Amino acid sequence: MFNSSAPENVVDINSYLANPLPSAPSQTANSAQVEASTVDLVQTNKRLVTIVMGMTLMIGLVACIAYLAGRAMTIARSNGSPQIRQSGPIVVDSPRVQESRTLTRPQETAPVALPVTPAPLKVAVSALPAKPAVTLGSEVPTPGKWYVQVGHVEATQLSTFRNALEAKGFKTFATSGETADTRRVLLGPLQDDDSRRAMQQNLRAAGYESFQRRF
Repeated sequence: MFNSSAPENVVDINSYLANPLPSAPSQTANSAQVEASTVDLVQTNKRLVTIVMGMTLMIGLVACIAYLAGRAMTIARSNGSPQIRQSGPIVVDSPRVQESRTLTRPQETAPVALPVTPAPLKVAVSALPAKPAVTLGSEVPTPGKWYVQVGHVEATQLSTFRNALEAKGFKTFATSGETADTRRVLLGPLQDDDSRRAMQQNLRAAGYESFQRRF
């Protein structure tokens, strides 16, 4: 008898046409995905290389700082504490050897102190300043003669005053003054008036005032 029902393995064409199979991805989409994955991988590798290089530099820097600090501490310790170098083994004598050396050591004689004679003290005596010689002015002017009187000073100052005038070329002599302690300093005698005036000009040029006087 004819069976009008279709077999189970027969595909319904209408349903296949209504629901077609999904199409496969195109070649362009696949290549874009591959390029994107490659770019991500390269960037990730670059980041890893950068991180590794930074860590290496940091470790090297820390190691250098630690080395320099340790070297500085070593130098400071070596400069601060003196190093004791032992050139050879230290030999320690036994007690018997030390005792024998003590017994055989010659006796040391104490030095004899000789009497010391103290040196005489030398006292420096400064020389006292010599008193200037006092010229008493015993010269007596010639009566009736003219002189130029340049000073009327005390007897204690007469020598100094006359020495100053003679150092400038004036030849003077002294005679008694108004009192016993004073002296007159004169130049002359000068008979003519021109000679006396010339002498006065010379004295004035040397810084001395004078006047004419007749005895």
